[in-house]
Amino acid sequence: MEHLRFVGLEEQAARPDGSLPIAGRKRLEIARALATRPALLLLDEVIAGLTPTEGGLLMDLIGRIRSGGVTILLDEQNVRHALEISRRAYVLETGRIVLEGAAQDLIRHDHVRSAYLGL
Repeated sequence: MEHLRFVGLEEQAARPDGSLPIAGRKRLEIARALATRPALLLLDEVIAGLTPTEGGLLMDLIGRIRSGGVTILLDEQNVRHALEISRRAYVLETGRIVLEGAAQDLIRHDHVRSAYLGL
């Protein structure tokens, strides 16, 4: 229950997981992973299929997990969300690292801004 409470699903505890909306199922999977007390949590395309609001809320949750001392390895194509919560980032193109560094530096990099953020 502690982990369900942490991810905001305490009131949904009696529901079958298949009856949860996609955002709820993603939160449930994170709660399951946290129940193992990981030092490292690998998340792959965690906000895929979510609305912008749901994605933002899930990224906030991931930030809280990181603040709690769990290292997060995030593979995410939504560059804006990923760079907003990351400390360090790698930009891959065709399977090769083309940029790496502090996320706050990369979010201001001309290539990232034009190719991934549409700015």
